[in-house]
Amino acid sequence: MMFSQFVIAEAGSTTLGTFLFVTLSFLLLLFLIKKFAWGSITTILQQRADKIANDLDSAEASRIKAAKLAEERKQQLLDSRNEAQTIVNRAKETADKSGQAIISDAKDEAVNLKEKAKEEVALERKQVLESLKGEIGEVSIQLATKIMQQELTKESHETLINSYIEGLGSGHETR
Repeated sequence: MMFSQFVIAEAGSTTLGTFLFVTLSFLLLLFLIKKFAWGSITTILQQRADKIANDLDSAEASRIKAAKLAEERKQQLLDSRNEAQTIVNRAKETADKSGQAIISDAKDEAVNLKEKAKEEVALERKQVLESLKGEIGEVSIQLATKIMQQELTKESHETLINSYIEGLGSGHETR
């Protein structure tokens, strides 16, 4: 019976009682959450926010650093290309100078060889002329001797000259 009175008494204010009960339960739940969990939740959320901010700052710093490294590498590549071009230009200049020096030396040597050859030809010509002068003198003496020893007719004179010419040809062949 008592139960029935309790139920009957509650039946009229069910909505108000339920509302008060839910409100008190909700307030109790909020108090318990604030007391036991809110500090941890806000700490975790703050740590998460700090980590995200740090990650963003780190990513931005890494992007700036990568851009700076890319620019440095680009500059180094440009410097390397310029240095390589300088080396190639120096090598070309050296090769050109060496080539010109070789050509100049070759021309000088050719001129020297020509002069030397001319001198040798002139010397040989002089020696041949000296030799011929001596031989012509000897031949003239021999011819004069033969002519004096013989009385010459026209035929004997021609025979004498022809034999002498043949003798000259065979005498020069042996030398």
